[in-house]
Amino acid sequence: MASGVVEDRFGRRKCGFEARFHGEWCDGLFLLYESFVFCDGRTEERTWRIIFDARGNFTTTCADVVGQGTGHHTEDGCRHNYTYRFPVGNRTITMIIDESYYASRPGHLLYRARLKKWGVLAGTILISFAKSR
Repeated sequence: MASGVVEDRFGRRKCGFEARFHGEWCDGLFLLYESFVFCDGRTEERTWRIIFDARGNFTTTCADVVGQGTGHHTEDGCRHNYTYRFPVGNRTITMIIDESYYASRPGHLLYRARLKKWGVLAGTILISFAKSR
């Protein structure tokens, strides 16, 4: 379970959302299912395919990602970077996403993503995750 907000480049809240996440291992691949409901009623779903190596590195793919994402994880959290295609009206905008996950206490995770276009900060996403029982 998670809830979060999307901020514009000036730090102003644009919208909030609730989300559910579920992950499972399948033949050495970790599948992460995401389901979002935004304050305006809009919904989004996506499935990430994640491959980990023994050194804490990982690669990711998702239908809306250009190529592969890359990241590194530790006990305290992880970093993840990728290029994402955002649908905007009848067109698509690509942005660089720089994600950071931080373990805050057992069963809780904090997330911050910085969205950049042409190297300029376009917005931030903040999420608080709580493991459901």
